[in-house]
Amino acid sequence: MLFLCLLLAIGISSGRKVSEHRKISRIAFGSCANQFGNTNPEIFYSIANWKPEIYIWLGDIIYADRYSLPKIFIPTDEKSWRLKYNNFKNSNEYQNLMNTTMITGIYDDHDYGINDGDKSFIYKELGKKLVLEFLDDGSIRDHEGIYHSFVFEDLKLILLDVRWFRDNKWDNEGDSIGEEQWAWLEKELQSGERVKIIGNGLQVNTFDRSGPAEKWHEKSRLRLWKLLDKYPGVLLLSGDVHYGELLRIPCSKHVVYEMTSSGLTHSVFSTYNMISWYFLNIWQSFTFNVGKKYLHKNFGTIEIDWEAQIIHVSIRDSYNIPQIEHTILINELYGPNPDIEFCQADFKVLKYKHALSAFAVFILPFLLIFLATMIFLRKYSNSF
Repeated sequence: MLFLCLLLAIGISSGRKVSEHRKISRIAFGSCANQFGNTNPEIFYSIANWKPEIYIWLGDIIYADRYSLPKIFIPTDEKSWRLKYNNFKNSNEYQNLMNTTMITGIYDDHDYGINDGDKSFIYKELGKKLVLEFLDDGSIRDHEGIYHSFVFEDLKLILLDVRWFRDNKWDNEGDSIGEEQWAWLEKELQSGERVKIIGNGLQVNTFDRSGPAEKWHEKSRLRLWKLLDKYPGVLLLSGDVHYGELLRIPCSKHVVYEMTSSGLTHSVFSTYNMISWYFLNIWQSFTFNVGKKYLHKNFGTIEIDWEAQIIHVSIRDSYNIPQIEHTILINELYGPNPDIEFCQADFKVLKYKHALSAFAVFILPFLLIFLATMIFLRKYSNSF
């Protein structure tokens, strides 16, 4: 009782519950908040100041795992895991957000409990329990994993779990969400809402890219496309990669956009500086991008004008300034995809493109340095 009184005295809030079956128009989302010293509290005030009606976590709410060696992660103990959630939940910036909007979401790998985690993770039951305690959204997930959906009149929000059933990322024949979740997803897509938003932790449609970032297994990605061909009106959301971008997917019968927002407290640029720009703008493909990538800390927003049947999407920086913006007609999500012919092309072209990119990124700079060194030695060394 004394503990409860202390919580009330210092203003700790349990947040606003998700309330379904009402129209909403303003949605914010984000991912990747490393709690090893939050260096970006202002972004959570910016999210609150944008006044979303709901905020969606797309994973990595905390980094529950820890380094044993550089870039080698091991699970943490339950006490430390819970403490990270509690410290973040009770912070001023997050309390402010909780008091202004409904919050829901899903985990990705680090809040699931381990980097690149999959179905083999032995502490996944604990990961599920702790993230649902943190979200405190009042929903009941009485099944394996934490996939769930909400209905807000003509909008359905579908959240997929890409960890609980996931095969190893190196399994070329692997599945990303499991048969139980596939069956559930198809039933969810059969309902009649005008707009359906599908959120998950991993990028879906970056099959044209090489690199270390996780993504959906190829068979799962193709299976999802077939589903979306049957059930149009979908917008995809993803996180994980520590930068923001908007993709338009050519290889589906109907137009499908994917918004990625990642890096609330850290980003590829804050970690790797100009190396990230060089890698992501030369090595990585821009095949499906609408506009630029944004490599700094960011969150995403969706604003739906139901009367005009328009969706305005943006990736915003820490100070609530839009860095990527695009307007989507809802009818566009139901019409034929004008880029479908691109998918009839031989995707080997993309592999050649990556080979040239690899040469440009990793080999050409060393050749230039070597050449400059030889010229210098030839000019200034009599012994050369």
